[in-house]
Amino acid sequence: MKYWINTNVNISGKDQLYLNNRPYFGEEHDDDAQINNELPELFPEGIHDMVRKYDPRNPTFSNRYFDENGGIAGYFSPEALQNTNTSLICKRCYVVDCIYHPICENDAHVKRRDDERIAEIEEECGKECYEISKSNDAAEWTPGEEAWVNSLLAANINQICRISEFLVNMNYSKTCKQVHDYLKVKKPLDENRIDGNDRRLPVITQKDRAAFRKRCRGQLNNSFPYESCKHHGPCTIKNGCSCKEDKNVCTKYCACPTTCTSRFPGCHCSPGTCNTRSCACYLASFECDPDLCQSCNCDGDEKDGKQFCCNTYIQRGFMRKLYAGRSKVAGTGCFTAENIPKDGFIGEYCGEIITHDEAERRGRIYDAHQCSYLFDINGEQTLDAGRYGNILRFINHAKNANCCPKVLVVNGDHRVGFYALKDIEANEELFFDYTYPSSLKAAYNFVE
Repeated sequence: MKYWINTNVNISGKDQLYLNNRPYFGEEHDDDAQINNELPELFPEGIHDMVRKYDPRNPTFSNRYFDENGGIAGYFSPEALQNTNTSLICKRCYVVDCIYHPICENDAHVKRRDDERIAEIEEECGKECYEISKSNDAAEWTPGEEAWVNSLLAANINQICRISEFLVNMNYSKTCKQVHDYLKVKKPLDENRIDGNDRRLPVITQKDRAAFRKRCRGQLNNSFPYESCKHHGPCTIKNGCSCKEDKNVCTKYCACPTTCTSRFPGCHCSPGTCNTRSCACYLASFECDPDLCQSCNCDGDEKDGKQFCCNTYIQRGFMRKLYAGRSKVAGTGCFTAENIPKDGFIGEYCGEIITHDEAERRGRIYDAHQCSYLFDINGEQTLDAGRYGNILRFINHAKNANCCPKVLVVNGDHRVGFYALKDIEANEELFFDYTYPSSLKAAYNFVE
C-alpha cells in the first residue's frame, strides 16, 4: 500500500460493496485468476456498477437520511429539528458533524459535577451585567438566537457573560441580563435526555464501586460497541436496554436513570497508580474518566507540578517521537526517536472503523499485497489503517517483539494503544507479534 492519508483520530468507515476499479497486484502476481473469481463474491455490486449501486430494489442498497421530499423526519423529532446546531454537536467529542460518531445516536449530554446552568462570575462584564442590572425589560428571542444559545450550552459554555459575548460577536443584540432571564426560566434543552432523568452525574461512593466490582468481578467483556441506551425504568432486556442485550455495562452517555446500578463507576486511585489490576479502570480495560474518577487527577496537567493519571494517554492525544525509515526486516518500519521505558505508552494506532464484513473484503486484497493493517477491536468493528492511519501503521512483525497493542475503552469507544514490553532505546525499530498462523506467515514471507 504505497498511498495513505495521515490521521491522528479514528474515522468512521463505510461498507464498500463495489470497486471503483480492479485492484493492481503487480506484474509478477500468480493468483490473479483466483482473486478475479473471488471479487464478485466479495463485492456484490461489482466494479464501478453505478446502476446497481443506486437501485432501491437492490437488497444491498443503503437507505439515505433524506426521504422523497428531501426531508429527514424519521431520524429527528420536530423539536430536535428546531435546534439543529445542538443536534449536530457530538456529545462525546464536542465537535460539530463528528467524523466518527453518527448524528442519530442516543447519547445524553453529560454535565460535569462542578458545572452549573448559571455559573458564578468574579466581576461584572459591564453595565448590563446581570449581577448589577435592574432592568426588567422582557426580550423576544428568535429561533436563531435560541439555537445558538443551545449550541453554546451543549459545548459547556455556560457562563452568562461569556454567552452574551458570543451573541454580540454573532450580531445578536442580547444583553447579559436578558441572557440570564432567558436561561432562568428555560427548560432542559437536550432532546436526547429522558423526561424526568437528571443528566448530572451523582457522586459515586466507595460503596457503589465495591458493589459494582462484586457484581462483575472487575472484569468486563467489552465485546461489542458501547451504544448508549435510552429507555424508561431499570436497565433490563425487557425494557429494551441495548447495553444489557450486548452484555455491556452502561456508560455516562447512557440516557437511563443516573441511579442505574449497571453504570461503570470509575476508580478511586491515587495519582500515578492506575496501571495495576487494583485500579478498576485498568482492570476493565477502560481509560480513566474525569467525570467518574475523582482522586487520580485524570483531568490534571503536567504544568501544575502534580502527578497526573497514567491511564489517560489516548484521550490526551499523547504520542512518542517516532519516525519512519527503512526496516531491517521488510519495507518501511517505525522507529522511536526517544527512549521508552518498559510498560510506557507509545501512541494510539489510528485508522478507519469498519465492520467485520468490510474487513473481510479489504483483507483479501491486503493478502494479495502481502500486507495488512487490520485490528479487530470488538465483535462488530475492525480498525483499518490501510487508507487512513498514522505512523504506527509501519510497525512490523517480529517474534521477539518490543511492544504490543492493547484495546481500551475511551469515552465509550474502543481504541488501540501501543505499549513497550521492555526498555526501548532511541533509534530502535518497533516490532510486535502479529500472532498470525504459520501458513499466513509463510505466505507473507515473514522474517522472524
